Amino acid sequence: APRAGPEAVHDIVWMLYKLAKRSNMARSWILETGIAEILHAALVVHPDASDVIKNGTWLAYALDGIRGFASLLSKSRGGSPGHVAVRSALAWSMYELARGEREESGAQPRPEAASMIALLVEAISQATTASDALWVCCSALDAMVHGKPRLGLVFMEHSGGPLLLRMLKSGRNMGAEGVDFREALAYLCASLADGSARIADRLRSEGVVHAIIEDGICNSACAGRDVEALMWSLGVLGGLGAVLDVMVAQGMRQPAVLRGGVLAICECAWHAVSDKEELARLPIALRMLLEVYQREEAAGSKMRDCTKALGSVIACLAPHVAPGSVPDLDRGVEVLLARFQVEPISSPGSCVGLGKEEREDLSKSDPTSIAAEVAAEAIGRIALFASEWRQALRSCGTLEALTRWIRCGKAPRRLQKYLFWAAGAIAGLPFVTAEMQLHMNTPGVIDAGLCTIIDILDDDIDGEYSLVGVERGADADMSLLLMIVVDTMRANTGAAEVQARSGHCVSLLAPLASQHVLQEAAPVAIVALISAARRFPRRGDVVRGTCCALRTLCSLARCSSTAGLEHGSAVRESIVTALQNEGAAECMDEIIGSFSTGLTNADLLEDATAVIALVQGVEVVLGKLEEEPKSSALRAAGLKALFEVGRADIGIFVGGAAATAARTCAKVQAEESDDPTS
Repeated sequence: APRAGPEAVHDIVWMLYKLAKRSNMARSWILETGIAEILHAALVVHPDASDVIKNGTWLAYALDGIRGFASLLSKSRGGSPGHVAVRSALAWSMYELARGEREESGAQPRPEAASMIALLVEAISQATTASDALWVCCSALDAMVHGKPRLGLVFMEHSGGPLLLRMLKSGRNMGAEGVDFREALAYLCASLADGSARIADRLRSEGVVHAIIEDGICNSACAGRDVEALMWSLGVLGGLGAVLDVMVAQGMRQPAVLRGGVLAICECAWHAVSDKEELARLPIALRMLLEVYQREEAAGSKMRDCTKALGSVIACLAPHVAPGSVPDLDRGVEVLLARFQVEPISSPGSCVGLGKEEREDLSKSDPTSIAAEVAAEAIGRIALFASEWRQALRSCGTLEALTRWIRCGKAPRRLQKYLFWAAGAIAGLPFVTAEMQLHMNTPGVIDAGLCTIIDILDDDIDGEYSLVGVERGADADMSLLLMIVVDTMRANTGAAEVQARSGHCVSLLAPLASQHVLQEAAPVAIVALISAARRFPRRGDVVRGTCCALRTLCSLARCSSTAGLEHGSAVRESIVTALQNEGAAECMDEIIGSFSTGLTNADLLEDATAVIALVQGVEVVLGKLEEEPKSSALRAAGLKALFEVGRADIGIFVGGAAATAARTCAKVQAEESDDPTS
């Protein structure tokens, strides 16, 4: 093979690769021939035949897994073109495995991450490893250790700190060709430090922060995205103080330092909330950002990153500083509000004839809309975190500015959601109610309003966009809003996202509405909900919203009747009649048939089963569960539904339902007991 041409070698390698993947016996036979030495000899004599080298490395893996990679690497430690090419191919192969871009599902199991890290470190350590291979190794390591502190410690145990210092120095000598490598190296440093305070302390003690500054940021060859990445890494490792010091020292000479510093401040600002020393540096960061903002605005630059950093710093300072007490903070809020003085460029007329993706691309390319989006998010967070600032924002015309943008007809849908979210953080549900009444036939605006209702009312949402503590309004407002949501469903029957979120909102608003309104609105809502599920039978979000809302309405019908509330019997009668007339149980059966598989459908199946139990009775559900194969998703969801429904109203197990349920559970338990996955 070493004397054969690259085409012949490629054919042989490819044939052996296929055999090794398909047959364990063939793999054993091939290994017994001493293939490792033969394969390496065949690869190194064809350094320019990329397909031969690439497929040869995968043949080594198919034959002996990670040990096959290790064998090739141990034989390729020289500086000849063949050895360098094999190391580069091995680096690329491990990169694909680490990022999950290639699934070798043949005879070999997934390699142990610790072994992969050891091989990548060895590949990097070779002095003659090519720059592109170094980049690949760093990217693979970053993919492996990101969010996994245990693997980060494995890297550090392989002399990770000194290796990072050596690579930073190597990157300094690569010039403009080392941009990709320096960028990947910076993100690797950040991932290591971000995942573990212990690793961050070790990296700082070994001088990595100093090396990032001296060998990276201050390197004259660094001038673009590599510097921005290095500044981000500096923020993670060195904190806000280190970022500000470098921005002051280098920012005027290197615009990339300012850009990277702005991005790093976004992250550092949120970490500063729990660190008094870092919090004390935020006013300095605010002053610097205002200077950068003024400079960038005068140059006509895109303002997204600077606006985002400014908003992050202000949102972190606002809970500690009252309005009017720090001029820079007031000025910063004014800068954010100024983003709403001009309207977005894109408009419905400019999108005529364009597809969905093209319209989204158009909105993303509008710098005015992009800057307004991050400004709206920042304003919302200021209002959410500091009640004094919430009132100050209301009194200075913020709501009026947001309203102009909502009503201008030019804001992209994503921006509409941020505008509503910010306004909701300031003024709560009354604002959302008023705006939705004005835009009943505008799906983009309605969708944004529905999202804000969910952010305010759904107590199960525990994310960064949850609007906890904002004004909800009186009980009458909830009843009015329920009717508005139902009307929006009827007015936007072709908008799947509106139908889906409306179902979610009905499930949140119905328990808060008056009995009188519920008697009128519930039947109309049931018609709209079931129609939506039948119009979009394959849209999981629409079906999920329908099931959730119907379950709530069914539960309310029982509660209204059994609790003896005023209008209770009338509410029950109106809901039950609508459910029967619209074939709610049959609709739930259709939904279960379409979504009965998949772990992600558990909540949907639980809601659908609960509706059937509440409409047709427990015995119907129990019969379905007995017919289901063991370990099915529907069995688990159905049993949970019966438990939750019974816990809320034990009266549902009247007559012989309790005995039937006990027999069914015993039967299911006996069938599932020998299945460890059940």
